[in-house]
Formats: sequence, C-alpha cells, structure tokens
Amino acid sequence: MKTMTNALSEICRKYGLRINQDKTRVMRFGRTDTMEVQGEEIKNIAKVKFLGSTVTSQGDSMTEIKTRLAMSRPSATKINRIWNATKLSISLKKKLVRSIIWTIATYG
Repeated sequence: MKTMTNALSEICRKYGLRINQDKTRVMRFGRTDTMEVQGEEIKNIAKVKFLGSTVTSQGDSMTEIKTRLAMSRPSATKINRIWNATKLSISLKKKLVRSIIWTIATYG
C-alpha cells in the first residue's frame, strides 16, 4: 500500500499536482500502523460513507443495518392508520409493508 501511494504521489508531482493532506484519509482493515505520503502522516478513520453505504474498519454490517432501519422507521409510523384499519385484509397490509418499508430498509 505504501508503495502504491508513493508511486501515485510521484506521478502527481510529475504533472504538477499534489495530494491534499487535509482531505486525504485512510481506512485500514485489521491493521493499526500509520501511512505517510510525502513525509506527512495520513489520518486513519474508523468508518466512511461509500456509495451510500457505511463501511467500517472492522468490516461488520451492524452500523449499516442500524442506519437503514432508522431510515425506514418514519415510513412505518406514517402507515400506522393503515396497519390498524380493520377493513383492510392482512395480505394487503403485508404487501404494503413489503413495498413501502422493506424497500426503504433494503435500498435506502
């Protein structure tokens, strides 16, 4: 990893670019050592939002699951009147939950 970042830094310098140390972060899975680019240490982070999903340095999914469930909770409370309606069948209520709540919990 250090070899690749140093090579990237050299290529950037060749074209008059530089890696911004203030904006650059690194997340390492299973390692705690530090990384340096151009003699400056890059900050380690524990989690990052990447393509809409939360990735943690531990590699677990609990943070993402909790986030998605929290996003679907407001929609679940909005359909309480439908859920408590006695005139609607259980099968229709299940279809509504699958199409509204599960979609938000699954895809965000």
